Amino acid sequence: MVAIPLRFAPLLTQGVVQVCENMCAFAAIKANGSVVTWDEPACGGDSSALAPLLTEGVVQVCGTAGAFAAIKLEGSVVTWGSAGHGGDSSAVCSTSDAGHCPSL
Repeated sequence: MVAIPLRFAPLLTQGVVQVCENMCAFAAIKANGSVVTWDEPACGGDSSALAPLLTEGVVQVCGTAGAFAAIKLEGSVVTWGSAGHGGDSSAVCSTSDAGHCPSL
């Protein structure tokens, strides 16, 4: 069983359609296309730096050992977590934004 921090519990009581995990964090997609993350910040448990990109339009989240990647409805990809585990997608993006790749 996973312990959810009390501050996130109200965000996860309804509308969750998918939960993805990695070795030390969790990401939940809600029916409205937003993402809620929790647990170890270094592994993607804190996505607050990318919050504007994760408030709507997310259709899938995948986890690696220490990072997450979200696919958005328009085809863009948002990554966060440990750079060594894929949390920094700037090397494969056409923009300098470390966490967001426009439609590929």
